[in-house]
Parts: sequence; structure tokens; C-alpha cells
Amino acid sequence: MLGSLPHRSLQHLAKRYGSIMSIHLGNVPVIVVSSPKVAELFLKTHDHNFANWPKTKVSQCMTYGAKDLAFVEYGPYWRHVWKFCTTELICPSKVRAFALL
Repeated sequence: MLGSLPHRSLQHLAKRYGSIMSIHLGNVPVIVVSSPKVAELFLKTHDHNFANWPKTKVSQCMTYGAKDLAFVEYGPYWRHVWKFCTTELICPSKVRAFALL
């Protein structure tokens, strides 16, 4: 359906169906947003509603029960892990230290 140029195919679909579409990629439902205004609503205003990944067996196995930053559900644990990462792992002093390697 999307072909070799998926961005073009999505552009044509957006012209036909509007700036918000729901499609399935395999068996995963995906919301496609093609308007900057609507994208801002999704990414800034309602970001918490769309922050979680679908739980799959693979993500559960590879990430110790979805406990890493990429797959954990948004909430207190996510905020704790994010704070740790930003203050301890990717703070400017640590980044400078890794630059020498």
C-alpha cells in the first residue's frame, strides 16, 4: 500500500482523507498526522496519551519486563528513570568525559 516512497503515499492519503488518519501497519494500529497544527496537539498538548508503546513479548523479553526508558509506561517510574538519565548519564560533564574516548 505505501510502496517504495511511503512519505509520498501518506501525502496522497492525507489529501484524500484529511490530516489525521488511522491505518494499520501489519496488525498495529497507527495514527498518521500530516498537519503541523495537529502534530503540535499530539506531541505537546496530549503527549501523555500517546507516550506508551504497545506491549509485545519481544519488548518484554529484551527490556527486562519493559523496564527501560524506551518501553516503560509513562508515569512515576518513567520520570525517575528519565531524571537519572539526564542527571547522571547524559549530563554535560559525562558527555565531555566520553568525548575523549
